[in-house]
Amino acid sequence: MEQLLFQLGTQLTALQAQGQQLIQAIQTHTSQLQETRDVLTALGKAQGLEWSQDLKQWVSLKKLAELRRSPTDSPSD
Repeated sequence: MEQLLFQLGTQLTALQAQGQQLIQAIQTHTSQLQETRDVLTALGKAQGLEWSQDLKQWVSLKKLAELRRSPTDSPSD
């Protein structure tokens, strides 16, 4: 019985270590994705573009400003 408990304890410790490594890998990946997003956003702004979450594409800042001033679904239309 003691041998079984020892083995389970060893396996649990190994699983905890693997879980921690996975968490660290996910945190690193998340950080890298945010850095990539920041670079893409800066490059888009340099080109006069902004990512539209609604349209799922890059849109010119001029067009976005026009849409914000006069949205197509405004009651005044």
